[in-house]
Amino acid sequence: MIHFPMTAFFSIKRKAAVVDSYPSQPHSSTPFNPESTTVSKHPETIAASPQVREYYFREGCYISELHNQPGDQACSVARARVTAGTTTRRHRLSGITERYLILEGSGLVELGSSPPRPVRAGDSVLIPAGVSQRITNNGQGDLLFLAVCTPRFQEACYQELEESET
Repeated sequence: MIHFPMTAFFSIKRKAAVVDSYPSQPHSSTPFNPESTTVSKHPETIAASPQVREYYFREGCYISELHNQPGDQACSVARARVTAGTTTRRHRLSGITERYLILEGSGLVELGSSPPRPVRAGDSVLIPAGVSQRITNNGQGDLLFLAVCTPRFQEACYQELEESET
């Protein structure tokens, strides 16, 4: 077992192949009636989907904010795109735990003083608050992942680091 320093806790989880089939019988004998279906008793919990646009962030990747609302301080979700051969800038997020959910491509992720670890589609990476991080796309196409932050990402918490800082 590999041990990592507590300041650079690192976790990669591989997606397991799961084969499932649809049940032969429906779960309910009651037919679906869209007229009687309500979306929510609390409409304020449903946020309208904003026009998502991709922008270049100084970290060295392209970001599409999927969910980052001032009214939901608990969490934000963004899609990150790192082009082939690119390494993002070393940085840390003050007070924010981040998770990478790798959607497409492959790369090498660096956390704290730990050596680079390979990641690929289906992997998840847990990055504790304050731990230095960067990712390299070592594949031929784009590396795409969801960046899930708790609490929500705010640019004031982003701190770019020198190469020697971990």
